Amino acid sequence: MNYDFHLHTEFSYDSFIKGRELLTRALELNYEELAITEHLDLLPQELSVWGLPSLTKYSAMSTLCKRNFPP
Repeated sequence: MNYDFHLHTEFSYDSFIKGRELLTRALELNYEELAITEHLDLLPQELSVWGLPSLTKYSAMSTLCKRNFPP
């Protein structure tokens, strides 16, 4: 059984993978459960470098992934 409960997408400063790509790869590797956990710490040192993530874009990506990769 494959599980990973700490994954990030392009909406976190330490990842570049798109949500759809991450989920596609997880299916290829036979993962049964995943949790995508984005960074949104709002720490001054992170905001000065990365800025605020686009919650509208993140929400759209999340909705699309839910639609294309149902539980």
